[in-house]
Amino acid sequence: MLDSERGKQLYLRAVSCIKEYGMQYQIKNGVLVGFSGGADSVILLCVLKKYCEENHCLAPVAVHVNHMIRGEEADYDEAFSRDFCFQIGIEFLSFKLDVPSYAREHGMGMEEAARKMRYSCFEDIISGRNDVSCVSVAHNATDNVETVMFNIMRGCGTRGAAGIPPVRDNILRPLINVAKSDIVEILSDYGIPYVTDSTNLSSDYTRNYIRNEILPRLKRVSDFPETSINRLSENLRMDDDFITDTAIDFLNKNKNSDGSVSVDAMRSLHPALLSRVVNIMAKSVNHGVGCEQVHIKKIRELLFGTDFSISLPGDVSFYLRGAYCYVSKEEHDNSFAYKYKLLFGVNTFPEFDSAIIISKTKLPQIVSDSYSKVYKISIQQAVDFDIINGELYVRSKEDGDTYKHGGITRKLKKIFNDKKIPRYLRHLVPIICDDSGILWVPGLGLRDSDKKSVSDEKIFVAVAEPLHKSFERSEFFLIK
Repeated sequence: MLDSERGKQLYLRAVSCIKEYGMQYQIKNGVLVGFSGGADSVILLCVLKKYCEENHCLAPVAVHVNHMIRGEEADYDEAFSRDFCFQIGIEFLSFKLDVPSYAREHGMGMEEAARKMRYSCFEDIISGRNDVSCVSVAHNATDNVETVMFNIMRGCGTRGAAGIPPVRDNILRPLINVAKSDIVEILSDYGIPYVTDSTNLSSDYTRNYIRNEILPRLKRVSDFPETSINRLSENLRMDDDFITDTAIDFLNKNKNSDGSVSVDAMRSLHPALLSRVVNIMAKSVNHGVGCEQVHIKKIRELLFGTDFSISLPGDVSFYLRGAYCYVSKEEHDNSFAYKYKLLFGVNTFPEFDSAIIISKTKLPQIVSDSYSKVYKISIQQAVDFDIINGELYVRSKEDGDTYKHGGITRKLKKIFNDKKIPRYLRHLVPIICDDSGILWVPGLGLRDSDKKSVSDEKIFVAVAEPLHKSFERSEFFLIK
C-alpha cells in the first residue's frame, strides 16, 4: 500500500513532518500508537511500522481504548483492531474505560471525558514500560481544519486559531499535514479494511456539522482548504510561540520568590503579552488550567486602579495588593470566621474597630461620652420586635449564604460581586442574624418575613464607624 505512488507521497509527507518537528528522537525510544481501527489510525500504524523498520527503532505498540459508549459496535471495533494488528505483526493492547460513568461523576461532556480518560490510559502505559516513551495519534490535516473553525466560532485567540500542534510534550501527530481524503482514497484503492464510528455520520454534534456540512463547501473557495488552513496554523503557532517565550522571559526576570510581580511591570506589558503572562501565572498554581479572555479583559480594566481580585477557573484568583500582583488559591472568607451574640447597648469586636448598637430608641448619635468621641452612626435599621426569632447575633459571611429581600432570594456572594467588594474584605461586612438566619446586612434592606407585627414595639440596630477613616476596611464595612 505505501509502496504505490500515492502511498509513497503520503509516507514522505509523514516522514517530512516527523523530521521537521523533531519527532524522530522520541520515536526512537519506542512509540505507543492510539489505534481505534479507523482509517486514520490504520494509516498511522502502517506509516510508523515502516518508519521504525527503516530507521532501526523499537517496534510501535498499538493500544485500543473501548470507551463503552457504543455497545456492540465498539466491541466489534476492538475485535477488528486486535485482528488487524495480529495480521501485520504489531503488539496490541486493549482497555475498556467506563466513560459514561466518569462523565456523570465529574460533570463533563462525553467527548471531554473520553479524551481525558484515553490520554490518562496512555500515560499509565508509558510509565509502566521502558520500551515506549511517547504517544502517536492520528489527527490529520482535515481534523485541524475542523478544530480551527470550531475554535474561531468560539471567539478564540491565536492559540485556538493555531489549531492542533504537531507535537505537544510527548504526543506526536505525524499525519497532521495529510488530508483525510488522501487517507481514505489510498485505503480504498488497496481494499484495506477499517472501521467507521457511526456517531461521526450524524451532524447533531457541532464538530460533525463542520465536517459534514461546512468543509465540503470550502472546496468552492479552495481546492485544498487543508493546505491553506495548515499554513495559517503554522504561522499562528510561530507567533504564539514567540509571545509565550517572551512572557516566560518576562516572568523569569520579574517574578519574585513568592510568585508575585510588581504592578508597574505588569502595567508596562502589551495586552497580548499581559494575556500570556497571566495565563502562565494561573497555570503555575492551578494544575495547568489557565484563564479565559473574559478574565484577562477584566484584569486589564482594573490593573490601573487600586486593590482588587478576580476569580479565575478553578479555585484560584488573580490579586492586586499594593504594589504587587499574584495568582493564588482563593482567600476564603471562612478563614476569618467570627460570631458574637448582640446585647442591648454598644457591641464592639476584636475583628474591627467599628461597633454595632442595639437600642429600643432611635439614636441620632452615640450617647455615651466615651464613644461619641470615637464613633458616629453610619446607618441604622428599625426592626419590628415581633419578626425577630430568638436572639440576635453578628457573624461573618458563610459559604452558601442567601438573603431574601423585596421578594427575591439572592446569594450574598452574588451581591458582594455586584458591589465589587474585594474577597479579602468580605469577612468584615457584619451579617446581623437571628435564629431564623440573616435578618439584615448593613446597606441592604431588612429581610422579608412571613410574620406580621402585632405591636408597635421596635428595636434599632445601628452600625457605628470610626470618626477617623484611616483603615481601608471602613470603605467596605457597609455595602455601598
